[in-house]
Amino acid sequence: MARSVEEPRALTLVVRLWQEENSDGQRLWCGRVENIATKEVAFVRDLAGVAHFIEHCAGNADPSAGSKASQG
Repeated sequence: MARSVEEPRALTLVVRLWQEENSDGQRLWCGRVENIATKEVAFVRDLAGVAHFIEHCAGNADPSAGSKASQG
């Protein structure tokens, strides 16, 4: 009797982050996150945006919920 073994789900993402200074002199993390499999891209203005996009890609959250991510 053969057992069905489910492959673990994997995400491959490219994350590019850099710091920018806002008008108040604060340094902010900005970046671009791309899901390689789907070609979906998010531009983020903080590190929380990266986490929200990863949750979205994993099927756990809406990328716009509480995030400053924009998709392009």
